[in-house]
Amino acid sequence: MRIISSLLLLTLFISAALAQTGARVSGTLVENGNPVGNEKIVLITPDGILSTKTDEDGKYTFESVADGKYVLSHGGRNAAVTVVNGVITISKFGEVVVVATGTTQPLSNTAKSVSVIENREVRERNEISLADALSTIPGFRVQQLGGFGRTATIKTRGLRNHDTAILIDGFRLRDPAAITGDASPFISDFSLANVSRIEVLRGSGSSIYGTNAIGGVVDFQTPEPKSGFHGGLVGEYGGMGLKRVRGNIGDGTKDGKFGFNTGLSRIVFSEGIDGEDDAHNTNFQGRVDYNPLLKTNISGRVFLSDAFVRLNGNPDTVGALPAITQIIDAEEGINFSTDAN
Repeated sequence: MRIISSLLLLTLFISAALAQTGARVSGTLVENGNPVGNEKIVLITPDGILSTKTDEDGKYTFESVADGKYVLSHGGRNAAVTVVNGVITISKFGEVVVVATGTTQPLSNTAKSVSVIENREVRERNEISLADALSTIPGFRVQQLGGFGRTATIKTRGLRNHDTAILIDGFRLRDPAAITGDASPFISDFSLANVSRIEVLRGSGSSIYGTNAIGGVVDFQTPEPKSGFHGGLVGEYGGMGLKRVRGNIGDGTKDGKFGFNTGLSRIVFSEGIDGEDDAHNTNFQGRVDYNPLLKTNISGRVFLSDAFVRLNGNPDTVGALPAITQIIDAEEGINFSTDAN
C-alpha cells in the first residue's frame, strides 16, 4: 500500500508540473501615454477566452500560455500574440484585422489591400453615416443621389454596386428583397451610432465571404462591452435645419461574463436646399455578450432604423416638345414646370 501511495503521489506531482508549463504573457496597458488600471483584458485562444484585469499600474499577466497564435483584446482593439518555444511577440493594439482572411492577422502581415477607420477618426471628421466614412477609402467610389438619406451606392475598383459585401461584426448584412441579395438599400440609412472600427478589404473576398464580395468587403465592428457603467451624449445644430443627437451607454460585470453596449442617434434635416427637402433618420444599434463558461460565448446584435426622405420630382415639360434640332429659351410655366416636392 505504501508503494502504491508513493507512486500515486509522484504521478500527481508530475501532472501538476506539466499543467503549469508554458509561457507567461504579460505587459502594461497604456492609452495616450498613461497606464490604464482596473480594466478587463482578454486573451482569445482556440480553446476559449481567458480574462484578467490590469492592476493599478496597468500591468496584466496570463500564466501558462502554450505555443501558438492568440489575440489580446481590450475595448474593441486587438493585438496579435505569438508564442514560439516560450518566446512571446505582441503587436501594437489596433494593428490586427479580421476582414482580410476571416481570422485575426497583424495588418503588417496582410498581403491584401486593407484600410482601417478607427472610431477616433470618425469622431474627428464628424462623419454621420457609413457612406460618409467610406468616401475617404482609396479605390472606393461612393455615389449618393442627393443629400442625406438619399440612395447611396458603393463601387469598388470600378465594379458593380452589388459587388461589395457589408458585414456587421463578421456577419453578412443583406436585403432579402433585393434582386442581387446585397445590402445597397441599407447603406444610406446606416448611421454611425455605435462603432468601434471599420475594416475595409479592397479586392476579391469571395473565397472567404461568398457572393457579392468580388469587389471588396466592409466590416462594421461594434465596441466590445467592458466592465463598469459608461456612456456619452453629443448634440449638434447646423444649417439647412440640421439637428443631430447621439448617445451611447454600456455596462458589464466585473468578471467579464456579461456586458452590453447600445447607441442611439437621431438626425434631422428639416429644411434642405429649397426648404422642402426634409429628411430624418432614427438609428438604434446594440450588442450583448454573455460568457457563461470558458468555451461558451453567446452574443447578439440589434440594428433598427427608421428613415424618411422627401424626394423632388424631375422638372416636367409643358406642351409639345420642340424638334431635336431646335434650341429654345425655356421659360418656367411655358416650356417646363418646376420640381414637385
